[in-house]
Amino acid sequence: MIRNRLLITLAKFAAVGCMGLSVSFLGPSLPLLRDFLRGDFTGSGLFTAGIQFGYALMGVVGGVLAERFRGDRVLTGGCLFPGAGSPL
Repeated sequence: MIRNRLLITLAKFAAVGCMGLSVSFLGPSLPLLRDFLRGDFTGSGLFTAGIQFGYALMGVVGGVLAERFRGDRVLTGGCLFPGAGSPL
């Protein structure tokens, strides 16, 4: 188990920062998303809100799982599942 709290804190900040960077393109791309989905701004806004809701929900679920199981296994599973789906 990693006991260096500074390393854990920096890794968490880096992960949250990368997540923020990966989602920050959604706001400026709403007009293109609206045209692609042939909808309106409400529909494309709900699409992006759904993505944010998914991030928040999985944060809560991950916290509950980390309390119940070993945290390193939860983090590993959280990295493996999206990684396994990325070739699709």
